[in-house]
Amino acid sequence: MLKAMNSKRKVAWLMLDGVGISHFHDQHPFASQNTPTLTTLGISSVKHVSQPEFVSHPIDANLGIEGLPQSGTGQTTLLTGINAAKVMGRHYGPWPGPSLKPLLEQSLPMQLFKAGLTVRLANHYPEGYLEAIRSGKRKLNAIAYAMTLAGAKLEHGIPPMLTNPEDPNGTPLEQVKTWGQEFMASSANLTIFDAWWSDHLGHHGTLLEAQDHVRRLEAFVMGALKAREASTLFLVTSDHGNFEDVGIKTHTIAPVPLVAIGSNALEFENVADLTGVVPALRAWFER
Repeated sequence: MLKAMNSKRKVAWLMLDGVGISHFHDQHPFASQNTPTLTTLGISSVKHVSQPEFVSHPIDANLGIEGLPQSGTGQTTLLTGINAAKVMGRHYGPWPGPSLKPLLEQSLPMQLFKAGLTVRLANHYPEGYLEAIRSGKRKLNAIAYAMTLAGAKLEHGIPPMLTNPEDPNGTPLEQVKTWGQEFMASSANLTIFDAWWSDHLGHHGTLLEAQDHVRRLEAFVMGALKAREASTLFLVTSDHGNFEDVGIKTHTIAPVPLVAIGSNALEFENVADLTGVVPALRAWFER
């Protein structure tokens, strides 16, 4: 259980879906792109930083289980600190079922909710998606399932930074920066943005579309960092590899980024795999 917490503390958690870290190659969307923010943070390539207010290093997403990591078990592990792939005996995704839902009922968002803190899911959920959820035609992923259990609403929030094939320029990058600022300005104690479009592009997108998304991600993170207040921890994780090689259409066994920026970021210094994120976050809230 959580100990006494500072209710003025806030976490803005950017959950990148399917973003692994690997050496650059001709199908790597970060290669040859101008991404000073993502490079400095260690999202686009390997970085090892351990400073009082900045920790960054790759972590393992395979969890000691054979096969390619998947979103269902990866996201559940990130939200609970429990090795969900080990519980199931395999990697599984994308939707949580009878084995994963009981784990998500013990997630960090639920613990915060029970302790009187607030959580927010920052994503944009259009009415058509909400109707599909209500009718049972679609299922919530692990992130949305855990967050709604903890009181978060499916809102008309931040778009997923989609590539627009009819407009080579897409949404202006300045607009994307404002979305990053909006994400960071949330008043909830825990705000999560489920950035799932990277995984979609890893499976179905072209290199040009993925490179376009990299520029949007750079703008989003730049805007978020510009708006970050001293009391807010900016956390970046991913559930598995995929986007870092659009030449293949499956997930990968690549390590994934872990970035923590804010006071007491060293709580994350020794996180080695997906199971370590929640214990570090819990310790951060208990300070």
